[in-house]
Formats: sequence, structure tokens, C-alpha cells
Amino acid sequence: MMIYENVHVLDFSSLYPNLIRQMRLSPENEYSVNFNQDTNMNLVIDKKEFNEENGLLDSYITELLDLRREYRQKGMESEQLAVKIIANSVYGLLSQKTAKFLLGGTNIAATVTWAGRTILQTLVKELPKYDMEVVYGKTDSIFVIDLKDRENSGYEVLHTAQHLVDQIVKKLTGFENRFIIFDYEEFLTKFLVVNKNNYVKLHKDNSRKMKGASFYNSKSSQFEVDLMNHILDNLLDGTIFYKRDVQLLANKYMESKLSEPLSYFAIKHKPRQLAVNKWDNCQYMREHDIDIQWGFYHNAVVANGINNPTGVLVFPLDYEPESKYTINRNWVQFTVDKVVNKLNLRDRELQTSLTKFFR
Repeated sequence: MMIYENVHVLDFSSLYPNLIRQMRLSPENEYSVNFNQDTNMNLVIDKKEFNEENGLLDSYITELLDLRREYRQKGMESEQLAVKIIANSVYGLLSQKTAKFLLGGTNIAATVTWAGRTILQTLVKELPKYDMEVVYGKTDSIFVIDLKDRENSGYEVLHTAQHLVDQIVKKLTGFENRFIIFDYEEFLTKFLVVNKNNYVKLHKDNSRKMKGASFYNSKSSQFEVDLMNHILDNLLDGTIFYKRDVQLLANKYMESKLSEPLSYFAIKHKPRQLAVNKWDNCQYMREHDIDIQWGFYHNAVVANGINNPTGVLVFPLDYEPESKYTINRNWVQFTVDKVVNKLNLRDRELQTSLTKFFR
């Protein structure tokens, strides 16, 4: 896991459709299949074979993107989104196996992905020469930090990146860049990355947006959500970072929840399964008038009892049960450990007087 500050997010507008337009790729043209020792070059069309005249496919995409622009100017959001999906689906059609019979071969799709990948990889290599570093990237966007942290560096980052893209595209395609354009998407005060497609964005107004199952999803319990948010608050504040620190923080949070009237209960929703698989809020139970009774389909908490050592007792946690029942702390601890392990934290380096002798 890494945390970066002052991150600029640049996003390509309709990258794959615009690559088709830039290289004027169209199935009525005949292209050679160029196999190469470099596996990244397999099926990639040589730029010498790109036509200077527009073809059926790139002309069709131009019509779609012009229509989308018209809808956006008129504020027709649903319509522009529908056209965007249609334009982006053109690449998906080209990459299907049937394309080799209907559209002249999958080499068009391979050329599009190769060009997009090459542009992004080249930016990663070249931007450090301008005191800028790419800290994360996706199919059509990059996350950049300005190492000099200049004022108004958002414009500097965008201008420099676009200048490099123009050079890269000219080299790749042989044509002046007309369509591969960066948009400045957003500025992040902090950016926490666990791994690919698992990250947290923190904005200037302290709002944050998460992506990825490393945090939580629609199936996560309320207890897991609250615990994860508590950990992220401290991570983004810079007060903790290493795994041991986070584990201690999570354990302390758990103890505080177990030592006060609790507002969580567990849901048992799969028959013949002894493990509880979700926590949620007690208020939900009251609002939906859920009966307190035995059963696999009811809200429950794992409990150890004299007559029920492994079964499920159904009641909200702030309900006072009979004294012979106790909450199964092992399950709560298991949930805490699972949340901490999801974050892929580094272990603190052990510093001892002998460290220097082992380096």
C-alpha cells in the first residue's frame, strides 16, 4: 500500500475509438499480419499500411462522437451516454473471434490496444524527465505527481503530458495527432493505493471515493464498513501506516465496540452453515419488525451456550441475553483481521543495534 499527495488525474477522451480514427483503421482495407519475436507486436499493423483516406469504420466512429458532442452540448445526458457506449463497443466487436471472418481479422483490435499501451508506457518513462512521475495508471488515464510541486502545476502537468502524447502518436502512426487528447479530470490531495483497481481518492473538500473490493462492497457488513472507514481516517491523516499499527488500532476499535451497548447483529442467511457471514445494524432489525426466534434465515449472533455450543442464537447484540450465552469474540476478531489483511500493509522494519551488520 502506498499514499501519494497532490496527484493530478489525466484521462483520455474515448481512447480506443479515437485511436481507430487516428490510424484510420477500417476492415475494408487489407493489412498484413505481422508476427514478431516481440509478443507485444503480434498482429500489429505496420504504420506504413495506414491509409491517408478515411475508411468506413473510422468515419462511422466520427459520426458517433460528433453526435455525442451534440447531445452533451444540449444537456442530453442519457442520449450522450448511450452513444458513448455504442462507440466504445466498436472495439469490443473487433476483438471477438468472429471478427476474423467478418471484419478482416482481429489485427485491428490488436493494433488499437498496442497503440494505447505504448502511449501510456512511454509517458511513464518520459514524464520523469520533466520532474513529473506517474504513480498509477489505467487503460485510458494516468495519475501524476509534480515533483517540483509548482503553483498551478495542474496546467503544467496537462500541457507537458499532451505535448509528449503528440510526439508519441506522431511516431506511432506517422500522422500528426488529431484525436488522442487528454482531459484534466481531477486533483487529489491524497491518493491511497492498495493494488490494481483498489484505491481511495481524497479531494480538497475532504470527500473521498473508493474503488475495489479491498475496502468494502454491497455485501460487506456494517461493522466491516465502520472499521474500514476508521482505519482509512487514520491512514489518510498520516497517523498510522504500518501493519502492526493498524492491527493495534483495529483491535482497540473492536474492544470499544464490545465494551459498550452494541448496535450490530449478525445475519445468518444460508441454511446448514454454522459460520455467521454478515454484520449489520440493529436498527434495521427493529424497523423491519424481524422476529427474535431460532432459525437459519433470521438475524443472529454467534453465541456459545451450555446447550448450544456451535449453534446460532437469534437476538440483536444490545438485547440482554440469558447469562449462559456469551458473544463469540473469536468471530469478531476474525472479521477485524480480515479487514486489516485486505489493506496489504507493509511490516515495520526492525531497527536494532545489529541491523548494520546484516546489510
